[in-house]
Amino acid sequence: RVSFSALKNSSGRYLIEDHTILISPSIQFLDVLDNSEHIDLSDSRAIVVGNPELPALFQDLDRLPNASKEAIEVSKILGTSALLGEDATESSFVDRVSEAKIIHLATHARPNLGIRNPKVEKSQNYVYEKARKSIFEKGVAVLALSPSEQDDGLLTEIELYDLQFNAELVVLSACETGYGRLSSDGVIGLSRPFLANGVPAVISTLWRVPAAPTAEIMVDFYKNQYFATNQPRALREALVKTMKEYPDDPRMWASFIFVGLPQGDAANNETSYIEDISPTASSHQQLSKEQLRNTQYTLDPS
Repeated sequence: RVSFSALKNSSGRYLIEDHTILISPSIQFLDVLDNSEHIDLSDSRAIVVGNPELPALFQDLDRLPNASKEAIEVSKILGTSALLGEDATESSFVDRVSEAKIIHLATHARPNLGIRNPKVEKSQNYVYEKARKSIFEKGVAVLALSPSEQDDGLLTEIELYDLQFNAELVVLSACETGYGRLSSDGVIGLSRPFLANGVPAVISTLWRVPAAPTAEIMVDFYKNQYFATNQPRALREALVKTMKEYPDDPRMWASFIFVGLPQGDAANNETSYIEDISPTASSHQQLSKEQLRNTQYTLDPS
């Protein structure tokens, strides 16, 4: 797992110090920008989840007190109340998620949990038919929420495909949420269901993130002066701030990636570098769930 933020140039500077880095799941996804309105986060209706009670298959992990602090601070900035502890149930999240413009999840996640979930097996809304077999051979990506009488607290990637989202930004502040199964369609994991269901931007992580620096990065991101108009730049500045505290240890800050469309001011900036690593990226068709297949990296010099 390589973080572009942690790569260094010939002068020994981290790439994140001089570039705002965007990762697009497909060239079609970028093409949609020409025909879509710029994202407006002045409507900050949000759902913020922090430190839920752990479901059965996460009992080997510790609770996350820093995630509670993070969720409380983020909810204050966004003008909402956080779902914490036993209130952060899967059913509460599912019931509210369609109304949210911003979704923030500060919890545990696993990219390849081996489970047999009846709700997943009965789902008829797989984006990729060939994923059916690999889901249970290689494991399914799961977000941990509090269990209740209505649910098991295991919010899987396949269940996410079945939800309706109106969000314009999703922040997955948990371990390895940007990691997943490799296939000819790219990386299939927790970010993909949100993007496939119309969310234009997802912040996720490449590896296991330390709790305290993660909370600092997230709070700094939402407090940043560019948050409402240029979220990639806001994330970059939050990462650079933490990078200066840990200049020799990218593990503390470089895991976070911004996946999706450039937004607001960022959408109008020229890119300084584009590398298409997919052999099929020349197709320019209307974006659909089945077409979120390629991966493109865009560096914005702002």
